[in-house]
Amino acid sequence: AQKSKQNPLTGALTQTTDFTVTVTDALTCTGTDTVLVTVAPLSAGTTSGDVTYCHDAIPANITPISSTGLASGGSGSGYNYLWQSSTNSGFPSGSTIDLTATASYAFTSTPAAVTYYRRRAEDPTNTGTYEYTAFATYTPHTPNAITATASATTVPPGASVTLDLTGEAGGTQSYLWNNSAGNTKSVSVTAASTAGTTDYNVTVTDAQSCAVV
Repeated sequence: AQKSKQNPLTGALTQTTDFTVTVTDALTCTGTDTVLVTVAPLSAGTTSGDVTYCHDAIPANITPISSTGLASGGSGSGYNYLWQSSTNSGFPSGSTIDLTATASYAFTSTPAAVTYYRRRAEDPTNTGTYEYTAFATYTPHTPNAITATASATTVPPGASVTLDLTGEAGGTQSYLWNNSAGNTKSVSVTAASTAGTTDYNVTVTDAQSCAVV
């Protein structure tokens, strides 16, 4: 009979429970007290979402994954965190890599392919049992090729030439032509008054800060 034990074992609790103990001494005097054990399921918390980054970005320029909500529940404090990555959104054991034991994650290398990231949370009083945040998807972006064109490539001195380009870098933000030709997709330049040749190129920067020349 559990009620006769000094420290009874209850097994795993699945709900908040009141425990009451009654102690009877040799003179049949009794004392009673109650303790409430609260069962709070562990929550892994939340982190920031998906990001598309330039394929050749340095790690410092890749948006870090921030903690938008810390773990909660369980014993209420001292949670253990571990970031994990995988190229498979199912995070199978063979392709899951353990990263840093931090609440947020900053990149130390540039992922070469689409990669999924999640944060694991563990309660220090129940080690070996984990909860995970929803994964964040990081996708490398490679801009489309562009081709600069000219309305004419051989002109008399002082003639006007329109420079343009075909192909877009995707979500284009800015254009910059060399030789101070301009910063729009299409520009007009005037040939030199003396015979000679001038090379023009354009740098296109897109929404992911990828530059194409």
